[in-house]
Amino acid sequence: MAEEFDESDRPLISGLKEESDIFDRIRDTMKTMGNMFLFGNPTEDIMTLMLKIYHENLIRILMQKSKGYPSVECMIGILQLNDGSIYMTISEEPDEDAAYPIKLQTLFSILKQSNVEVTIPEDDLRGKPSSVIGWRTPAGKDTYVSKVIKKNELQGSESIMLMNPLPSDVGATTTYNYDEDLWSMPMSINLINSEEYLRNRKTGNSFVPFKTYSKKKYRNVELFSCNSGSTCTEAKLFSYIHNMGKTFNDIKGFVAYWVGNKLPPEHIKKSYSFSSQDTFENKKLNDLVKQCIPYLSPSIQEIINKYNDKSFNVLKNVVNPLALACPGCVANYVPYKTNKTSQWDNSRCLNITNRPTSGGGKMMKKMKKMKKTHKRKSHHRRSSHHLNKKKYTIKKRHIKRK
Repeated sequence: MAEEFDESDRPLISGLKEESDIFDRIRDTMKTMGNMFLFGNPTEDIMTLMLKIYHENLIRILMQKSKGYPSVECMIGILQLNDGSIYMTISEEPDEDAAYPIKLQTLFSILKQSNVEVTIPEDDLRGKPSSVIGWRTPAGKDTYVSKVIKKNELQGSESIMLMNPLPSDVGATTTYNYDEDLWSMPMSINLINSEEYLRNRKTGNSFVPFKTYSKKKYRNVELFSCNSGSTCTEAKLFSYIHNMGKTFNDIKGFVAYWVGNKLPPEHIKKSYSFSSQDTFENKKLNDLVKQCIPYLSPSIQEIINKYNDKSFNVLKNVVNPLALACPGCVANYVPYKTNKTSQWDNSRCLNITNRPTSGGGKMMKKMKKMKKTHKRKSHHRRSSHHLNKKKYTIKKRHIKRK
């Protein structure tokens, strides 16, 4: 049995458990009073991307069973600079999330199949997608046709999408797509991980996370999740633009957006989004939609107006996955803006602790020492047991002789 840490470590563990409780209280307060756009507002391009991602993701979900590809969900961040360039990332550190490659490939596929050109500026980007998961029919090497889903496959989902039947199709097998004018709008984004920042984080130098208690242990050592504020989309995107030589003043707009794996109204991250099924939160959601409408481009306004009363409900579903900043991101408000990273103790962090090369050096040395001590004690116990057995055998023989 592995030995536990000294009792002197207990106050730290107790303090971090209390911090976990505070985390939940801050998160609940954010849902009541928090600002959805703490780090920036949407832009016309970001709103268009949200419409595209929302619609394409619903098509992915509807086609998922018939196509047989994995079901994944993730938090993404979308940032636009004043020069018009757009950067996008997925939360979490790839080495700590086994599903990261499929998440990245799924987002890559959603973008490519909604007519968004994807550039990957980091040569060392981990989980780099090599192909598109195809729920659409390719029209060529890098283009996809808009005709993807039949009426009998929609199962009533046309009420939550801006969908039109294509004019050449009729009957039960009518082929639908979300609005072709929206689908055909070309866009381009840069997909990043912020690899330089994540490498520094493994040495314990990054935006300091809001640690939360984990039920998991490593060799009887209590561990903590160390991601909130440290590997969130905000941390990755803001560190990346700072490393480009840009400042917060160069940011035109930013949102965090949940790409779920369920149809509305269950398509949100309930901890950080407003639920339309809750009376109080639904009012906040309606206000949020009204906040977003002015950011719609004239061409999108025309598309929305074409659908009359249905358009507000669809737009509400599009806006719904917007996510509030987490407690760790709120705590890093000033560091994000000033690119002030810090050295912090990552020795007890879940997933980081388990790898000797990850920066938890002191902890790993202590664990190795404990392991050696345990082996020595086990060896002494075995030797003592062997010696006692030998003494007993000799004594027994001596008695027999008598």
